[in-house]
This record gives sequence, C-alpha cells and structure tokens, in this order.
Amino acid sequence: MNARRILAIIGICAWAALIITTVIVAFIVDENTHALFNGLIAADIILPVLIWVLLMLGRWMRKRREQYSEFSNDHDEKK
Repeated sequence: MNARRILAIIGICAWAALIITTVIVAFIVDENTHALFNGLIAADIILPVLIWVLLMLGRWMRKRREQYSEFSNDHDEKK
C-alpha cells in the first residue's frame, strides 16, 4: 500500500471516531457536555476540510516540482 492510501484510511478512521464520539456525547447529560459537544461538531467539520486543503497543497507542490524540474532540464540542455 502506498502512503496516500494509508493516510486516507487513517483520516477516515479518525473522522469515524469523531462522529461516533459526537453521537455518544450527544446522549450524555452533564454540565460540561455542551462545550465538548460543540467542540466535537467543530472537529467533525474541520477535519475533512483540513484533509482536503492538505491534498490540494500536495497537488500544487507536485505540479510546481514538475515544472521546476522541466525548467531545470531545459536550462541544462541549453548549456
């Protein structure tokens, strides 16, 4: 398995754990549960967005690296 697939599986497992924890906390009645529940809802939203941003950043960096390597190869051939 490559690194992207392993990271994707880890991300899905983390997100599933967050959702399960959110559902469990939703049924617990305590004085501190409201703040914990709000934090878990925020994490449920932020985690997939963060993963998406990191994937976009990785694609952008890979394209830049390919462009740079093409530029340096063209530059070396002209010498």
